[in-house]
Amino acid sequence: MLARSVLLVEDNIPYRDAVARTLARSGRFRVVGEAATAYEALQLAERFRPRIVVLDVCLPGITGLCIARVLRHRYPGIAIVILSMAADDVRLLEALRRGATAYLTKDIDGAGLVETLLRVTAGEHLLFHQLMARPEISLSILSEFQSLVAGDGSDDDGLDPLSPREIEVLDCLAIGWSNRRIGDALFITERTVKNHITAILRKLDVHDRGQAIRAAERFGWTSPDHRLDLRHAPLDLATPA
Repeated sequence: MLARSVLLVEDNIPYRDAVARTLARSGRFRVVGEAATAYEALQLAERFRPRIVVLDVCLPGITGLCIARVLRHRYPGIAIVILSMAADDVRLLEALRRGATAYLTKDIDGAGLVETLLRVTAGEHLLFHQLMARPEISLSILSEFQSLVAGDGSDDDGLDPLSPREIEVLDCLAIGWSNRRIGDALFITERTVKNHITAILRKLDVHDRGQAIRAAERFGWTSPDHRLDLRHAPLDLATPA
């Protein structure tokens, strides 16, 4: 059986390495790219067109849930598997709205991760069934899922007015990078970066990059409390599945 292609999006390098080793050992998946930020995820998704994206919720700029929506719009056949330190009804429902098909907490073991990805590639929508098992919100979930399948759900993340390149630039702004560093990361000139920032300010109806970042935080696109953090990672996945 051919290995399924996977893109890993996780800024915690030790944990990401553990996930990559687990998937490689399974022989069922091939990790085609690894990203630590939203802009890297968008670039690698365009380059490799993976079958599955395993996506951390907390990224240092634009959040994983926002990027999930962008990826699902650009590549409708892609499967989004969300990783998070915690799960509750609010987060699970938001993941469903953003197009995720599974939601895992980071204490999952290697066997559970591989099984989940196999079921997702077989066409199972695990997140929907996970939420439907909660009677108190099942009617709301059914309505959300029907809208998702019909493709008429509202794009409440608000990122739609921005082009993919503008989303990448906004992600770099949220991380706190200079125009020069943004240009180097995206392989564009500083003048082009400035042009994109001008377009972002106009579309967000703000006047400077600081206001743009605050707007992104207000809309829930970014989390001001999260920055690149390589220190803490549960390494259970390093144990053979």
